[in-house]
Amino acid sequence: MHDPHAFCCVVLAGAASAALGCAGTDASEVGQASDALKAGTYAVTDLGALGKATAMNARGQVAGNAYTPDGQRAFLWTDGTSIDLGTLGGAESVAQAMNDAGQVVGWSRLASGDYHAFLWEDGVMLDLGTLGGASSTAADVNAHGQVVGMASVADESAFHAFLWQDGTMVDLGAPFGLSSAAMAIDDAGVVVGRSREAPPRGDHVLLWRNGEVEVLGPFLTEVEYATPTDIDRTGAVVVNAEDVRCGADCGEYTRAFVWQNGAATELGSLGGTQTWAASRNTHGLVVGFSTPGALAHRPVLWLDTIPFNLAEWLPGGPQRYGDAVAIDWKGRILVNSTNVFLFTPVRRHVR
Repeated sequence: MHDPHAFCCVVLAGAASAALGCAGTDASEVGQASDALKAGTYAVTDLGALGKATAMNARGQVAGNAYTPDGQRAFLWTDGTSIDLGTLGGAESVAQAMNDAGQVVGWSRLASGDYHAFLWEDGVMLDLGTLGGASSTAADVNAHGQVVGMASVADESAFHAFLWQDGTMVDLGAPFGLSSAAMAIDDAGVVVGRSREAPPRGDHVLLWRNGEVEVLGPFLTEVEYATPTDIDRTGAVVVNAEDVRCGADCGEYTRAFVWQNGAATELGSLGGTQTWAASRNTHGLVVGFSTPGALAHRPVLWLDTIPFNLAEWLPGGPQRYGDAVAIDWKGRILVNSTNVFLFTPVRRHVR
């Protein structure tokens, strides 16, 4: 029987060393995953029924969304206390990302019912505006307070990716014609997102860097939907793509990748048709979810491409549903399940 508050798992040790086996795999598999990892333990903390967590920072703060009769409300959790971040005049707000300074970004309803991107800081929610249309959403914020997302253009014909900084929202355009969205930004100001082309091609994953656009991929032979979710300090990009080759019989079929140094590496699954990677830290550890067979999501930690089912150490055991939404440079993992859980690595002596 597993102790739900601590379990054997591999965590980054810095210098290369032999890796030890963990539940769900054997020592040889872990060794193949990375010889720069070694055994350790995680303390699993139940943060309570906060709602749905979406981000955390190096200060241990957690941002997310609580459920209310009127919809979702963005919150910020700090040292056991959760505060409501308010709205831009409407009933609903959604937190999407946060930086180490505690700045939170997302979107909020206005009194009119439209929704705008916001930047929240020190109790103040700032409306970031739009690209001339009625709507916008913010997806990420970096250490310098640069915000990315998507906003509708003046004639409401499309959404375009934007970069907001110092009070100004810049249109990044739609390189493939139909629309675009910026999904993440690193501390160097490199933006990752997608642009949609007319069928049958679908989405292209893009980098905006120093005024130039770079196309990543292809990830699958035939893709109708692709979403990058993270870019780390090494330039690695996490991407999720829908594979339509298996047809309608298998339903939604998503696969997760890491793009680095000009090549895409697919992450393993727990055996089902849905795999989604949400976050990657600078040590190459990736978290997200995967499905075993036709069952519900399981929170997953990938070492190299090998998935580990984190649900084995949640209350309820390996069948507990959930998804891992963030991992920081310290190896801490944020997991949504019945409650919100924080997995904190605890180093131990290895003989």
